[in-house]
Amino acid sequence: MAHEIGHLLLGTPEHSSRGIMRARWEREDLRDAARRCLVFNSEQAEKMRANVRSRMLPEPGTTRSVLAFQE
Repeated sequence: MAHEIGHLLLGTPEHSSRGIMRARWEREDLRDAARRCLVFNSEQAEKMRANVRSRMLPEPGTTRSVLAFQE
C-alpha cells in the first residue's frame, strides 16, 4: 500500500532499485518490511514532502488551499 501511495505522492510511475519503491520485491525486502525497515530513500521522501507542500499552497487568486475541504 505504501508503494502505491508513493507513486501518487511522487507523481511518477517510476521504480527504484531498493526500498519501498522497488518494482519487484525479493525475500529480503519482505523481511525488511516485516521489521519496518523498508523505507523511501531520502530523495523520494523530500520529493513527496515538496509535492505535498505545493498542493497546500493557496490556489491562484484565492486564499484557499488546494486541499481545502468543501463546506
